[in-house]
Amino acid sequence: MRFRLLAAISLALNLFLIVVLFSGRQREDRLEQDALGAAPASPAAREAEPAVPGLETDGGALVGALAMGDVASWEALHSDDFKVFVAKLRKAGFPGSVSADIVVGEVERSMRAKAALADAPDMEWWKPGADEVLARRADAASDALKADRDALLTDLLGADWEAARSESGLVPRVTALPGLGPERARAVLAAEEEFETSLAKLRRESMAAGREADEAEVARLREAKRLALDRILNDRQLEGYQLRHSELAKSMRRELVDFNATSNEFLTIFRICEPVEREIALECSGGDEASAPKRKDLERKRDGELMQALGKDRFQEYRFNRDPLYRSARAFASKVGATGSAVLSLYEISGMGMAERNRIEQDEELDELARRAALMETRRKFDGYLQQILAGEAMKKYRASGLDFLDTLPR
Repeated sequence: MRFRLLAAISLALNLFLIVVLFSGRQREDRLEQDALGAAPASPAAREAEPAVPGLETDGGALVGALAMGDVASWEALHSDDFKVFVAKLRKAGFPGSVSADIVVGEVERSMRAKAALADAPDMEWWKPGADEVLARRADAASDALKADRDALLTDLLGADWEAARSESGLVPRVTALPGLGPERARAVLAAEEEFETSLAKLRRESMAAGREADEAEVARLREAKRLALDRILNDRQLEGYQLRHSELAKSMRRELVDFNATSNEFLTIFRICEPVEREIALECSGGDEASAPKRKDLERKRDGELMQALGKDRFQEYRFNRDPLYRSARAFASKVGATGSAVLSLYEISGMGMAERNRIEQDEELDELARRAALMETRRKFDGYLQQILAGEAMKKYRASGLDFLDTLPR
């Protein structure tokens, strides 16, 4: 029985390759106009438009059907009515686990289509809280899809359907741009999933080797995803996606919480930084001495363009908000109720405090008692600085809070 099943699967794979090579899937006549304002293509342009990557027919269930040894059997077996589909599979004699895998695959494929068509409201991508809003929406959409999937599969296969199948694929998250239309949205979701699978594999392999994932390898995976999206989306759609979902946009929203960027400022900063950050990540991410000069040149070029675009004062605010020490000083001032003018003074002593703390903690010539004593002396010195910077009430609040200034500094 096991030999026959293996032979059937082998035959199915061969037949599947033949089907892929010699048969094509008709594309939809037109792609829906995206919500970002792209003009609809002319009939001639649509005819010349290349096939969108990632839109091939899902072959998982097809291979299962081809295991029956009949290329045309999928059309005979498949039904949009899942109850009829399950009945046909059972009547055809598919083993329970194989039947369950096929049904789960088809149900989840249906869920992917549902996710691609979901009417998700757009996010205000330039605001600091945008990622949290998106995460909440994605979690809610994913939970709803999973609940629908589980209820449907329980109805089709019984309460123990999970035990009768192999590991299932993930129900997709709704992260594509709203209004793309089902074809492009499905392709974007496929590109996301391919990237996340590759990144997870890289991290597992790196962990097994006892090291962190190589930054240059991660950058190459991100670039491959970007190139895949570039083949799916037009320039405006790609920029819209990057503004909402790229790592650069997410880091900008984290870092510029108090910068209060307008949508135009955010877009300007992103357009200047994006090509530079990509080049740095791909060519200068190792931290080696050979790439250091090029990295500095790229950063100087970026900062010069930003200052010209934002103006001197606004650029200075931007630089402050990107500096972890400044953000730390600002957060500390907020906790103790210090006035805005104290933030710059706290910022000035933060660099000294962090350097002194790190020097003591990393000094291998100090034993534990000597290290504690040195840190205690440093804390007393910085308490003196804080008494000069903080007003009376702010200093009282600092004392009552139990905070340690040195411990609030970035590591």
